Amino acid sequence: MIRALVLFAPFFLAPQCESLVVTWTEQTASPDDMWIESICMTLDGNTRLAPDGNNRGNLWTSSDAGATWVEYEGGSGPQHWKSCAVSADGSKMVAGAGGSKIWVSSDGGSTWTENQKSRSWNGVAMSSDGTKIAGAANPGKLVLSIDGGATWQELLSAASGVNQKWNAIAMSADGTKIVTAVEDGNIWVSSDSGATWQEDTSVGSTQKWRRVVMSADGTKMVAQPVEAGQSSIWLSSDAGATWQETSTGLAWQSWLYWADVAMSESGDIIAALAYSTDELAVSMDGGATWSAVEVRWAQSFRSIALSADGRKIATSFEAKIFGGTLDTTTTTVSTMTNTTTATTTRTTSMTTTMTMDSTSDDGDDGTTGTTGGNSTSSATETTTSLDDETGKASSHAPPLAVAFAAVLVAMPLMRA
Repeated sequence: MIRALVLFAPFFLAPQCESLVVTWTEQTASPDDMWIESICMTLDGNTRLAPDGNNRGNLWTSSDAGATWVEYEGGSGPQHWKSCAVSADGSKMVAGAGGSKIWVSSDGGSTWTENQKSRSWNGVAMSSDGTKIAGAANPGKLVLSIDGGATWQELLSAASGVNQKWNAIAMSADGTKIVTAVEDGNIWVSSDSGATWQEDTSVGSTQKWRRVVMSADGTKMVAQPVEAGQSSIWLSSDAGATWQETSTGLAWQSWLYWADVAMSESGDIIAALAYSTDELAVSMDGGATWSAVEVRWAQSFRSIALSADGRKIATSFEAKIFGGTLDTTTTTVSTMTNTTTATTTRTTSMTTTMTMDSTSDDGDDGTTGTTGGNSTSSATETTTSLDDETGKASSHAPPLAVAFAAVLVAMPLMRA
């Protein structure tokens, strides 16, 4: 009888894991042998810009959510592209290159014009209408254009005009609020399109900042350090006046470090990815709680972008681009057993459904097969839907079937 109780324990005593569903598709039409340092998309997620970070790389654009890609091989030539941004409708684009210049397009990426001095432009940002563009050089200064890149001005008031290692920059939809960060320095915030700046010291000691992002209205911000072993990120809900450190809950190792972070238009959905790991940290409530999306390919994260509603995801690895769809209405609850399942044992992990062209081909129409990475025993999986009236999760599990299956397995041991 004791043996039977031990067998029953995984079914009745194991923790349950509530999970969002993310469906991934490898975009094989994207260029191979890429090194995407930054990827960006329009509000609807359909138009995307992916600058190839290889020293022989070019600018790639897609107008069909990543299904097909077009390479620009014009006057820019191969560059070590570091950053990018697009307007709300995708008609205007900007890309920053390392050891080169800022490049601007006003026709959706068909043609490009170079601007500014040769620097390592680690960060660029653009207002939703594309009229305001900001650039951050490492090392160098901050620059701003208010006419779509036709003319530029240096933002000398920041740090008294001294050259800094400006490593990231973000802008609100109207371009009035700007946040930037210095590598091995502090976060700087402007609420008047760069005319004046405030240096934040609430974080305490300086950080090796990598990325900053903000919501469309500029009230919510995320700052991401790049120090190895640093698993926390920093959040602000008051337009950068104060910052709070938060842990994403990922299984962190001393050699891991953050690669990129993205935010939905409202700031409620945040996606943070780490280099050299197979997990993506996602928050659905502005960073209050986090879940881990496990992915099943052995690549290294480089960059990520979200659509306005946060449901469409574009992420890049060392040599591939993947498109994802976040299902914010469907959740699954998987009961953890001693067998290997698609979810992890942390109570905040997410199941991941991944579709990859390289796994199987279901026909001549180009549709792809699904890997078996997220297969879970039907006896231990429960699907959960949201109740329309209460908003609470209502369970639709077959408890009798689960119990009956457990009894059948346990009977031989009970007789022993």
